[in-house]
Amino acid sequence: MILLIECLVPVAALVMIRVNHAQSFIQGFGYAYIIWLAITWFDAIVIDCGWFCHSKRVRIPGTEDMKEYHDYLFHIGQSCIGSLLGLPACLIVGLAVMILS
Repeated sequence: MILLIECLVPVAALVMIRVNHAQSFIQGFGYAYIIWLAITWFDAIVIDCGWFCHSKRVRIPGTEDMKEYHDYLFHIGQSCIGSLLGLPACLIVGLAVMILS
């Protein structure tokens, strides 16, 4: 996990600087967190609530009896947790943008 973060933070920081023209900590953090939230909530609403809750063909083996797969609030709650988990990574991206620009 640490190796993944060490590889992704410089890439994310360079994308924020080159593509989004971020020049400060706030801009780097904000852009990274907006992207994080977009991915997290797309996963929750479209994939989890829209697809997994309604499709009987898409199942992860061993999870057929889990009631949580059909519970919208479970998926929304997990996405809230995922939104909070993105804060440290985005803070590091913001610091990297501040240092590199």
